[in-house]
Amino acid sequence: CCSFDLAKGKEILTLQRECHARRLDALLRVLLVVQQLLQENRHESKRDIYYIYPAFFQEQSVVDRAINDICILLQCSRHHLN
Repeated sequence: CCSFDLAKGKEILTLQRECHARRLDALLRVLLVVQQLLQENRHESKRDIYYIYPAFFQEQSVVDRAINDICILLQCSRHHLN
């Protein structure tokens, strides 16, 4: 649902489309969990994060994509996100 209007590998997310707003919401929810994990020096799996908000995420792939996006944004590995 996201268009690729920029250079290769770049995409524009706008809040005008519901799918973009949901993707941003998922990203922020996962970032909140990551922040808590880092503050408490705990580790959880992607599946554990999915089960925190299963009704919202609806599919494991939503969490997987959000985590990948966060890694790209922060230029770090999943390991560094705990």
